[in-house]
Amino acid sequence: MKPFHFCHRAMATEFELFIEYPDSTYAANAARAAFDELDRLESLLSRFISNSDISRINSLQKGQSVIVSPETMECLQIAWRLYKETGGLFDCTVGGLVDLWKGTTPSEGDIRDRLCSIGMHLLEIRPDRMSIRVHTEGIRLDFGGLGKGFAVKKMADVLGEWQIKRALIHGGTSTILAMDAPSDQVGWPVRLTNPITQKEIRTLLMRDESLSCSGLRRGTDMIRPVSGQAIQDKSAVWVKGENPAVCDGISTAVMVMTREEIERFGRENPSLGILILLKEKPTQEPLQFGSW
Repeated sequence: MKPFHFCHRAMATEFELFIEYPDSTYAANAARAAFDELDRLESLLSRFISNSDISRINSLQKGQSVIVSPETMECLQIAWRLYKETGGLFDCTVGGLVDLWKGTTPSEGDIRDRLCSIGMHLLEIRPDRMSIRVHTEGIRLDFGGLGKGFAVKKMADVLGEWQIKRALIHGGTSTILAMDAPSDQVGWPVRLTNPITQKEIRTLLMRDESLSCSGLRRGTDMIRPVSGQAIQDKSAVWVKGENPAVCDGISTAVMVMTREEIERFGRENPSLGILILLKEKPTQEPLQFGSW
């Protein structure tokens, strides 16, 4: 049975659904429900939508707080966990630094000034009250390194409610979630391609797992939060694991890690698979860590 294919644009990329189901109309309705959830999440999590939860947090003054949706709270809790596990190298408060680096190389003084509002420790996250309080001026949350993976997981939950079991969710160039495999295959075929040479690195057969990719698509868009410096030593990073939101966030963090930090993180998280393509060695096999 050939899977049905559906597309929808959101979060500045093209999301795709591949659904194997005997009834095309039912599959299309399930896909529509998943895409509706995607649009709803974007309305909550995008800092570029004026009335989103994230924009409301970004408009707070020091000491102010705001009530947020359960989904935003869940996303922030995942972000806080990743912030701790990566030693601050995944940090969704990095939006101010990302803006600072757009189109120019900022001065050391500008970077130091902006670092005063960087760090998730500057947020008070209160799940019991569904509230977020900021402890400094100029917080700029940005879920660009986590939001697509989070949305992919929530879309899978919607498909599950529709009793769709065999599906692949593709969040643009960011994150893939493979649910149960097609009936005639052991897994969904997913090809990893070298972004420099366009040659195939490997093909995965994915089932009940996730894969995220981060790369230097815009030059200086990978910022090391603890220093404020742009990092461009890697062309691409792939992270394979169970949770698509976690994979999305970790692939962002690995882009700005040193080799020693990656090796330590890989040892501490053996269930994850990490592939790294170095920018200065685009024709070499990628570095490999963890479970592949």
